[in-house]
Amino acid sequence: MEEFKEEQKWDGFSTPISGYILLFFETLQYYKEITDVRLEIHATIGSTCDFLEILFYEGINSLPKYERSENVRSFLKLLRTRKCISLEEMLDVKPKNQTAQIQVSCAHDFSVKEFVIYGPNDIEMIYQMSFFLRNLLKLTLKGNALLMINQFEMGNKNGIDMFKRLLEVYGRTPEHTAKIPWLFDWSNSCIEQKWIEYKKCIAAESFVEEHPSLVSTAIAYAKLGFQQKDTG
Repeated sequence: MEEFKEEQKWDGFSTPISGYILLFFETLQYYKEITDVRLEIHATIGSTCDFLEILFYEGINSLPKYERSENVRSFLKLLRTRKCISLEEMLDVKPKNQTAQIQVSCAHDFSVKEFVIYGPNDIEMIYQMSFFLRNLLKLTLKGNALLMINQFEMGNKNGIDMFKRLLEVYGRTPEHTAKIPWLFDWSNSCIEQKWIEYKKCIAAESFVEEHPSLVSTAIAYAKLGFQQKDTG
């Protein structure tokens, strides 16, 4: 996987954590599509994508939301039961007993099933995803966020726990979400692009669900943002 550019990395403050999760998810989706499905890393990327997809589409941007999510609990419970497929399943053969050896004269003497997984087949997928997440966090974070994760790693190397720690430290509380209309920056882009970003930010941060009484405020501040532009 290519190294993230410095400007792509997240420092914990430049954008909401939901934006970081979305970038993380879309990047892994791309690598999932271009990775050979026979490689073990494809299954690991797929599981990590599924995990991030739940976080993004449920609007999970804080530790309390994470811990309340039934879908997250169900996904991790299912993942704990998953292991890579066995050698017999991979090669589409059925040995007479466990000690039987497969004799082949070349690599083309047997058919390999679709979605073959190469790698440590005795490792549960949740541990593979944990290891993968841990390294990805260190590749995609910078500044205070990276420092915090490195310090947390000294006592806990579980990638899923490290991601939970990120949600705990940089997650959005209802108080943070309520300030979106006041803090949103309408400059530096055309009005169409900023309007799309504003709506995406409102939706991703569950603004309407958490603060239904502030919807009129969000609309009023959007109108003020339009007025800052020549086309507004």
